Parts: sequence; C-alpha cells; structure tokens
Amino acid sequence: MLDTLQKMGRHLDDMEAAGKLVGSINNEVLEAYKARSSQTHANAIEEWKKIHARVTERTRFFLEGTRMATNLLKDAEDESNSLALNISNTVNPK
Repeated sequence: MLDTLQKMGRHLDDMEAAGKLVGSINNEVLEAYKARSSQTHANAIEEWKKIHARVTERTRFFLEGTRMATNLLKDAEDESNSLALNISNTVNPK
C-alpha cells in the first residue's frame, strides 16, 4: 500500500507539472500570436486546464483518503497487537 501511495503521489506531481507547462505554453501562444485562431486555441486550452484542475483535485482527494485509510488500518493493527500481547501475558504470565 505504501508503494501505491508513493506512486500516486509522484503521479499527482506529474499531473500538476503538466498543468503548469500547458498554462505556460498557452501564455506564450497568446503573447506571440494575435490571430483569432490562436484565441480559439487558447480558449480550448483554458477549458482543458479547468478539466485538468478538477481531475487533479479529485486525484489529490483520493490520495489523501487512501493515506488516511492506510493510517487507520495501521493504527488498528498496532492496537490489535497490543491487546493480543496483554491477553497473552494475562493467560500465560511469565
């Protein structure tokens, strides 16, 4: 699970970097070209960026939820081990 979380974290970083790169390229196009077609292209890129931002945010939400679930499971396992040790020492005192 930890490996999956690390991979998801790297994927999220890559998604955010891609969004920034697309935004930067779009700004360059808008500054360099003043044709109507470049504005149409820029509008389409802006729409893509909005969708990308939603997907990135949902991915982040999923990643955080998965991290929380993993921590809860680890805490439950630790508590279970502690209770089992206490029972074992009561039943079989040293």
